[in-house]
Amino acid sequence: MDSTQIGFYRQQQAAFLTKVADYIDNLGAAQPTTSDYQADTFTRAWRGLPVRPTGAPPYSSIFNTTSLDGGRDKQAEFLRSAVGELQRLGSQALSPKDNQADDFTRSWQKLPPRPANTEPYAKIFALPRATATSASSKYDAYAQQFLEAVPRAFKPAASTTIPLLLEFCEAQKVSDPDEIAYMMATVQHECGFSPIKERRGKVLTVHQGRYWNTGYFGRGFVQITWKDNYQKFGNLLKVNLVSEPDLALEPRIAGQICVIGMKTGAFTGVKLADYHRLGGYDFIKARRIINRLDRADLIAGYARRYRAALDD
Repeated sequence: MDSTQIGFYRQQQAAFLTKVADYIDNLGAAQPTTSDYQADTFTRAWRGLPVRPTGAPPYSSIFNTTSLDGGRDKQAEFLRSAVGELQRLGSQALSPKDNQADDFTRSWQKLPPRPANTEPYAKIFALPRATATSASSKYDAYAQQFLEAVPRAFKPAASTTIPLLLEFCEAQKVSDPDEIAYMMATVQHECGFSPIKERRGKVLTVHQGRYWNTGYFGRGFVQITWKDNYQKFGNLLKVNLVSEPDLALEPRIAGQICVIGMKTGAFTGVKLADYHRLGGYDFIKARRIINRLDRADLIAGYARRYRAALDD
């Protein structure tokens, strides 16, 4: 791995840690989640601390606080300091910090462990086309082409989310460039490429009032709502989204929900493949995959920009 590639990978890793810090900052669960334990493990490794004692809550003996919320605040602050350390390393030779950051990212995104004797960041972040190998797949090329079209404000989050979505597109055999471009446009519109909780106003809308107090309000890249949908996708992914709905905010779970839902029509009954027309893909009516025709023209504009970025 040359110095240019090291610098690029560290930029992507820093963007990922920033996104995790924001997520931890906004984690509202009253009890520790898987994300808390993963963040705790990373902090201990980064700081060279002993492993967490069996049965101990996350953040215990790391930060000078006894509350979960206080621990999360300190954890988010620490993650941002780790971002600064990676940025200061720049293009210098790989260090143990890179291995620790790699291990954390693989754990968070539920990727397989890094194979022995493999350099960090392999198969996590896609290299730009200029440095990618000739064996890079069509999806690797799409990742870079889409990233070049992403608005500047969304690039840090998109740098990890777009390759992740394309990984699941490949796994689910979603290969049509029109369909993939529309998916990217949808995720940009719904959450700016960062999985979020549904926003509520000071007064609930009539529609929100039907489900909000159940706790099954919108979460993820495309905001799944209602208990039945949490149950359905939980069964598909073999995770308990009913008991832990905040799991729908974890990027690898949110990404699979997005891709599977848009491919199969699981959200509204219509799917990506339903909007191919003789005159070209119907980027306006495709909005019905998610939410009737709400903001359909705006999202269609995003989709056309992403489609135009592709070389094929």
